[in-house]
Amino acid sequence: MGSSRGTKGDPKLIGDMTEAKVTLNNIELEALLDTGSCVSVISKTCYREMFTNSPIQPLKDTINIECADGGKLPYEGYMELELTLEKRITNINQTSLLIST
Repeated sequence: MGSSRGTKGDPKLIGDMTEAKVTLNNIELEALLDTGSCVSVISKTCYREMFTNSPIQPLKDTINIECADGGKLPYEGYMELELTLEKRITNINQTSLLIST
């Protein structure tokens, strides 16, 4: 959902959301692509509904991830999945995802 120009001379301040169909371990879903993000995250609810056959791995070191509001993002661990994008953007074919709580 993007923003169109408002009154005369107002800039377009909010761009369109970058959503795409992705396939993770042969499961297709719609995802928000944030190319500026340093981590990829799915919710624990999504994990429980679709990916319980992919075990959550513990992290050896603590990663401090700060959300846009300055709060810390809690997580349980990570999992590695095969990733396919509907439209090929780069040569990405595998990713690791944190499981948020």
